[in-house]
Amino acid sequence: MRVVTGIEATYPWDPARFFDFGRFSDRCADYLLVAGHSDIAALRQRKGTDRVVYLELEEPNRFVVKDNGLNRYEDGDLFDVILSICPYTTEWREAPGNERAIRRAVFFPFNERHVPAETAKTHDVVYTGHVHSAELVDAVRTLSRYRYAFVSGSKHEMVTHHDVGYQEKLQIIAGAKVTLVHNVLFLNRYHARYVRRLPRYRENAAFDDMAEGLFLRKEKVYLAPQLKSRTFEAAFCRSLILCRKDRWNVIERYFQPQKEFIYYEPDRLEETLAEVLGNYDAYRDVVDRAFDRAMRSYTTEAFANRYLIDPFR
Repeated sequence: MRVVTGIEATYPWDPARFFDFGRFSDRCADYLLVAGHSDIAALRQRKGTDRVVYLELEEPNRFVVKDNGLNRYEDGDLFDVILSICPYTTEWREAPGNERAIRRAVFFPFNERHVPAETAKTHDVVYTGHVHSAELVDAVRTLSRYRYAFVSGSKHEMVTHHDVGYQEKLQIIAGAKVTLVHNVLFLNRYHARYVRRLPRYRENAAFDDMAEGLFLRKEKVYLAPQLKSRTFEAAFCRSLILCRKDRWNVIERYFQPQKEFIYYEPDRLEETLAEVLGNYDAYRDVVDRAFDRAMRSYTTEAFANRYLIDPFR
């Protein structure tokens, strides 16, 4: 296995930059591994006769844009195996760019070498990521009533830590009692239009929200499931996962509700957060079980053993 490096085209703290799958090369079959966001044009020039395994971290998000650099509709011939974080797209036989590849649904790996040491909790709650919806702005506003941290590349008045490095972000999460997470995309009718142009899009369960109704509504926020790295980061950092409940609940494929994470309803975040923080000691076992599960099952080494040794089997 040879890992394609040096063509990543994303932000410096992207977790995909820290997988370091190259350390498993000697144990794996002969192929090119593209681990995350990459320059597809540069990859095509390099490919030659090599088999290519692609770690797809943008599904189903790639279907809501027309830019081929992200949606890669024209690159279905390039990949021999696609390892996707979207189980619904993996099951969808009509996916553009899915023509000949073996597809497998995978978890979002975390490099165990970056697990921070257990530390004192200096924040009540943390949220990491952008705020692309009114719902998320309201959620962060709720968090701001506590000792909160908002780690983001966005320039927003409520951001407390802007453009921090990956390791610093993990330290902040480790210092928070609770990490607010969601595993959905917040989309509008323009995104939904791109999805509705796809052949047999209704057969992909990820598009269920955008498939409802004859007409797309201007005021509606359309949701789609997308497994987020922050869910696994919270577990590895020993911070209680407080996850938004949605119609897919993809998190349940990896962690058990109530035993390894806690749900919140979007309209009951304040109530749920107050209860958790007011009785935090009662949730320590939830944190410990999530950490143990993550260390056992969701490390990059576990990923390599499960998916990379011989991905063509």
